[in-house]
Amino acid sequence: MTFLSDCNNPSSSSSATLASVLVSNVDMLTQILLRLPVKSLLVFKYVSKQWFTLISDPFFCNKYNKLQKSLSIRGLYTQIDGSCGVSSRLQYVPLDGSTWTTSSAPFKTLDFINDPLGITIVQSCNGLMCCRSNPRPVDDFYSTYYVCNPSTRQYRSIICESKKREKGYEQLFSVSLAYDPLKSPHYKVVCIWLVAEPTSFIFCYQIEVYSSETASWKLSGEVYTFFDGTFFYFNVDRELRMEMRMPVYDKELYMEPKNFGECQGRLYLTLSRMSRHTNFEILEMKTDYTGWSKRYAVNLQEVVLAYPGFDFYLSYQFDVLLVREVEGESPKNMVLMRVEDKVFAYDLHDMSFKEIRKVTRENQENVAYQYIETLASV
Repeated sequence: MTFLSDCNNPSSSSSATLASVLVSNVDMLTQILLRLPVKSLLVFKYVSKQWFTLISDPFFCNKYNKLQKSLSIRGLYTQIDGSCGVSSRLQYVPLDGSTWTTSSAPFKTLDFINDPLGITIVQSCNGLMCCRSNPRPVDDFYSTYYVCNPSTRQYRSIICESKKREKGYEQLFSVSLAYDPLKSPHYKVVCIWLVAEPTSFIFCYQIEVYSSETASWKLSGEVYTFFDGTFFYFNVDRELRMEMRMPVYDKELYMEPKNFGECQGRLYLTLSRMSRHTNFEILEMKTDYTGWSKRYAVNLQEVVLAYPGFDFYLSYQFDVLLVREVEGESPKNMVLMRVEDKVFAYDLHDMSFKEIRKVTRENQENVAYQYIETLASV
């Protein structure tokens, strides 16, 4: 039906013409959709069959993910330990400048993963998350590991600990997710199996790699041994295991590792004094993995003065959640830290700080999981 007022309104007529051109011009429509946030795309998928087909197309998803060159971190999730049948409670910390409210979190649970044992986050990687179920140690149940995309609410079961019986291994030591949308639309999962009980601090391990491209597992190399205290990294692309040199620091200062984590392709290590955690150093792994370089020396004296009630002498009261370096015309390098029940953003250049939100400290992990919107398929 056409209304008389619409006929006399030039802007209404031009809008209708523009809409018809947009629908008929797939290239133009694609260019517009590629610039929209994931949340909007998930809604627009249901505008029509044409839009659903276009937005669901793997070529579109891959191109969309590659255009997100900055892989912008919208926020962090911390979690409170769950139990059998109960998923971990999640707390969201926004990093996009928005004010935190109870409704601002992109998602509040991972209950879309259909597992009656409940779900706990293990790792986040460029928009995807590795999670596991929560069995009780006294029961004959084992954790099942999943890869999920919380933006699209898709998930896939990857491995269950019970496989150790079939493979003849002693224990599933670790499960890690590797995904870089700027290199490939596919991800890999690296499992490290303990082959036998350790003897005299010597451990025997086998690495197994899952590829989402082939939906299959394969062993990587032979069983290897290493001594307790040795660190190594695994090159997923080349499937090479290399020893990682840890920094040498002054033991007389009683320094201890406070945070070991990755952000936007960079590996950081934070060292703080055991006697007082207001002073700490931030080191970055060199790109060739040959050693560490000192990037920042941080003094939180201003935070101490502003919050005299905080006890920085207690290690468990203070956590470094994220070291973030944003390049560009206006670089913004910061440390996200949790002191008691508050999360702060600390600017590494002008030494200013801002309280972002309050969090619950009960049974809280000392790590945070990055949230990045993505259309990646699992």
